[in-house]
This record gives sequence, structure tokens and C-alpha cells, in this order.
Amino acid sequence: MRYGTPSQTRATIISHMAQHDPVDRNLLRMELRRFQTRSEAQEGTIQRADTVREVARLATLAIPFPLSEETAALDARLQVRRTAEQKARDLLEALFDQLVKAEPVRRDKLRRTIQEEFLQLTGPLVSLRIWAQGRLNAVEQMQPDQH
Repeated sequence: MRYGTPSQTRATIISHMAQHDPVDRNLLRMELRRFQTRSEAQEGTIQRADTVREVARLATLAIPFPLSEETAALDARLQVRRTAEQKARDLLEALFDQLVKAEPVRRDKLRRTIQEEFLQLTGPLVSLRIWAQGRLNAVEQMQPDQH
């Protein structure tokens, strides 16, 4: 029977062993709980982050190899990414609000700052760049004194 790449084969063997050996099954369960706890802690850290760069850094969470096929581990990583995406949106919305309220003299500097923040959207948050650019365009269209 063929399973694919060597890493997939190892994962399948480990998963198969864990299903039949109670000790391995308990070790896998313990590793899963540890990963879920780490994921929850990461979400809390993301909530406290105050820059898009920090949020993007924290959004990347590697799943340990033995857990790579565990649905609960994948769900935990997905929740971390959702939390990071929401926090990044909140931080960018705050910048857009500042742009709306800014005096015309300060708007160019603030636009450059926002553009720099867009560059920080990397890894799992790269898809937010399109949303952020569209939102910036909408905010700039609402400005009374366009260049």
C-alpha cells in the first residue's frame, strides 16, 4: 500500500500506531492538549498586540508533526489565524479612522504609514492586503480635498 511522500508515510504510521497502542494514543492526546493550550495563549498575545507587524508574526503557528493530521490541532491553528486576521483588521480600521480625522497637512504622512502597514501583512494575513487597499481607496474617496 502506498501512502505518498515519506513524511506522509511517517504520519500515517504514527497515526496508525497511536490508534492501536494506548501509550502512544495517550501521548498524542497529551501533545494535542499542549498544542491547544499554546494556541489559546497565542490568541491572547495577539489580542494584546498593538502593531500589524506583531500580529503577522504571531499569526504563524506551526503544528507539531505528530499532530499534523489531527483535526483539533488544525482547528486550533485556524482559530489563531482568525483571531490574528480580526486584530489586524481592527488595527487597520483604527489607522483609517485617523486618516479620516487627520488635518490635510498630516494626511500624506499618514498614508505612507498605512502603506507601510500593508507591507507587514505577510504569511497567513497576506490576503488582507486586497481588503486593506480597497478600504483605503474608499476612505480616500470620502475625503473632501483629493489631490
